[in-house]
Amino acid sequence: MDPAQIFLYQEHVQTLFDQPNNSEVAVQEIAGMAMSLDDDDVFHVYLSKPESYFSGVPRRAAVAVVRNGGDTHVRETILREWQLSNRLDVGVMLWIGDSVVGGEAFVLTGPRRGRATMNIVPIRGDLASRAKGLLETDVLAGRSVAIVGVGSGGSLIAVSLAQAGVGRIVLIDHDRLEVSNIARHVCGLSDLGRFKTLAVRDVLKGKNPFVDVQTREIDIARNPDALNRAMASVDLIIGATDNDESRFLLNDLALKLRRPAIFGRALTRAAGGDVLRVRPFDGPCLACIFTAAYLESRQREISRASELVILPDYVSGAERDAFVQVGLASDIGPISNMIVKLAQLELTKGRPEYALLEEDLQAPFYTWANRRENAFAGYSPMGTFIDGLSILRWYGVDARRRSDCPACNQVDVNDDARQFFHSSSSRDDLWEDELGANRR
Repeated sequence: MDPAQIFLYQEHVQTLFDQPNNSEVAVQEIAGMAMSLDDDDVFHVYLSKPESYFSGVPRRAAVAVVRNGGDTHVRETILREWQLSNRLDVGVMLWIGDSVVGGEAFVLTGPRRGRATMNIVPIRGDLASRAKGLLETDVLAGRSVAIVGVGSGGSLIAVSLAQAGVGRIVLIDHDRLEVSNIARHVCGLSDLGRFKTLAVRDVLKGKNPFVDVQTREIDIARNPDALNRAMASVDLIIGATDNDESRFLLNDLALKLRRPAIFGRALTRAAGGDVLRVRPFDGPCLACIFTAAYLESRQREISRASELVILPDYVSGAERDAFVQVGLASDIGPISNMIVKLAQLELTKGRPEYALLEEDLQAPFYTWANRRENAFAGYSPMGTFIDGLSILRWYGVDARRRSDCPACNQVDVNDDARQFFHSSSSRDDLWEDELGANRR
């Protein structure tokens, strides 16, 4: 049987190393906690509350710091005391001189009792070692992104940006995780009931413990001042919300702050999707693309059952469920990935690593054809051809800024947006149109 693996975190070890070297105290023992995984095959030892998400079965642990390296007799004495006292499940010895010069780890109870393999992680450079040669690992460390909406799409975007090395990520959402979210979300059942922002924060810390994650559990429509403060110092805004009102509020804020913004969404039942990159006053904004006439003509997005309260009572359960289906994780993934690519371009403008990708992604607006349904019903199967319209492909659109756009011309679109979205007559008429279209 291979020895158990014991992992100790670099930042915890560094704290011990930074303490004054008091030669009068040859051995110092620090209490900790170990989390056992896979029937004591792996242990993660914590000397302070971890920022990252952790799991496993708790075990008693301690780290003995032996100053100036100690000697064999000292180390044997420590181990013998641990074995006889029966007060620990895991013990780690670190021999510290001018630097960390060595160490040993032991499982002290159970069937895996004996010497274990000690690992000290993570080292900052190793987290992005597979990216070396593609991108300098610290190129995004000084950049910041705000992600508004950390549901199925926003949570995937957040994880990818943390893995890419973005230094600061602000997560904004006022919703809590429900059972229906889990199938598409990066978080699991153990996070039910938590704010999505806080649950995703823990996932990000597990992927990149050096990322600075800030959370705001706010309804952006009701807390514009808090939203303004959260956005004031970020380099990029990502709108991953599931309704038009919030997107228009973010679009207006991006224009006022002159911050680039990226908006993405899945279309009805994830038959397709689209992504828009907004460079304020240098191309189209959200209001240039999604005009009031367009919003009135298209089917409204429904992502939760609570939004179905205005449907007539005679609608069947199956019909109600059809409105709420927002697609599988595999349907949402391509849209999130496109947003991440565009985000990386905005955060690394002018860098040679992204020169080719910047040439490839010149269009401000992109449409994803996922299934031959709804707007994509007339598309061909992907097949083996190149020309023509088919599913499972992105299409760039050479969209232009509109000279009569109220947002681009600094007219406050918030009042106009609220008037449209909060008009009960407009909503009821729109729902009647959708219901008829669904039955046809």
